[in-house]
Amino acid sequence: TRRAIDVIALCNAAHAFLPGVFARTRSDDVRLISLVECVVDALGRRRSRPALILSSVGTRVSRIFTRRLDEAGIAYVEPSDRIQEALTRAIYDGLKALDWETASAAGEAIFAELLATNADIGCIVAACTEIPPILDLLKRTGREDLKERLSRIDVIDPVELALNAVVESAGAA
Repeated sequence: TRRAIDVIALCNAAHAFLPGVFARTRSDDVRLISLVECVVDALGRRRSRPALILSSVGTRVSRIFTRRLDEAGIAYVEPSDRIQEALTRAIYDGLKALDWETASAAGEAIFAELLATNADIGCIVAACTEIPPILDLLKRTGREDLKERLSRIDVIDPVELALNAVVESAGAA
């Protein structure tokens, strides 16, 4: 038997329109592995404290994660608009511009405030592919108290979950 080709779109924001594209193709030969559904499944199994959803503006505005989390009854928090703007700067002016100093400084300010104002979060959902590298950078270069706090928080990486889903699917086939 032929197995479908698994496709993982690495851009979280693209999941605002990709499921519709795949639905219109109506092909059993290609299957979209949804980053959003992988996160919903993972958080549904955890059922712990609220998840902090960190994403690009496009992902946030489209509500692709939060709509599904609401439907599944999973608790989450999002940063304030001010913090979202600072996160956008850390992503675009820092990481995407290959300016590690800006990424680190902006990231440190953002995460220090996020973790102080969201003490009850159970994990961070890295709903933008640039979030894990920023977190890794902060774990290496950030203040000691921030490094320690970040080391104790689980980071849910949608891309990693999707890759694991493909591996599990291949093993089951």
